[in-house]
Amino acid sequence: MLLRTRPTDKSHSLREETLFKKANELTVLCDARVSIIMISSTRKIHEFISPSTSNEDNLWEANCREKNEEIATRGMKFLNCLTWPFGFSMLHKVSRSFAFIIQQLDIELRKAVCIFYLVLRALDTVEDDTSVATDVKVPILKDFYRHIYDRNWHFSCGTKNYKVLIDKFHHVSTAFLELKKGYQEAIEDITKRMGAEMAKFICKEVETVDDYDEYCHYVAGLVGLGLYKLFHACGTKDLAPDSLSN
Repeated sequence: MLLRTRPTDKSHSLREETLFKKANELTVLCDARVSIIMISSTRKIHEFISPSTSNEDNLWEANCREKNEEIATRGMKFLNCLTWPFGFSMLHKVSRSFAFIIQQLDIELRKAVCIFYLVLRALDTVEDDTSVATDVKVPILKDFYRHIYDRNWHFSCGTKNYKVLIDKFHHVSTAFLELKKGYQEAIEDITKRMGAEMAKFICKEVETVDDYDEYCHYVAGLVGLGLYKLFHACGTKDLAPDSLSN
C-alpha cells in the first residue's frame, strides 16, 4: 500500500499507527507479507514491513528523503511484492476446490504448489485455445518449461480469468524464480514432459485405448507425480517412482 500524506495533516501519526497495527494483525492472522509505505509531500518516508520479512527484502529506508528517481526505482521493487497476492488470487479464480486444499499446507510448500498449479493451468490454457494456430501453439507447448524462467514472457489466449493468467504470466515467473531450486526443478520437469506430450497430441488424434491412456498419463497423472516431487523437495516424502502416475 502506498499512501501520500500532507505535512499539515494533524492526524498523520494516528493514521500511521492505525494502519501499521492493522498490517501487523494481517501478518499474524493470515501469515501474509505486508508492506506499507507512507510518503509525505516533502518525500519523508515511513514504512511498515512484516516482521518475518528479511533485511534483504527491505525496500525502503525509513524516515529519510530520497530523490524522485530513487523513489521510482524502489517503487518498482515494491510492486514486485504484488507477485504472491496475484498468484494466490488467481489460484482461487481458476481452481476453487484445489485452492482450498493448498491453503492447508505450510507456507513454503503452499507457495510451491500454488505456482506449480498456475504453471500447468497456463499450459493447459494454451493447449485448449482452438483459436491459436497449430504452428504457433506447438512451439509454445514444447518450450513452456523455458518460459517459466523468463520474467518478461507472456502470451494472449484463453478467456476470462485464464486470459488474465496468461496475460500477466510474468507474476507467475517472478514467483517461480523465488522458489528453492528443488521446487523449480520439479516444476520444470513436469512442465517439460506435459508440454511435449500436449504438443504431440495436437498433431495426432487419440484413436486407441493406448493413445487415451498415454494422453491421460501426461495431462493428469503427471500432476500427481509433480506433487510428490514437491513434497520430496521440502523433505516430507520419499521420491515416488514415475509408475505412481499411471
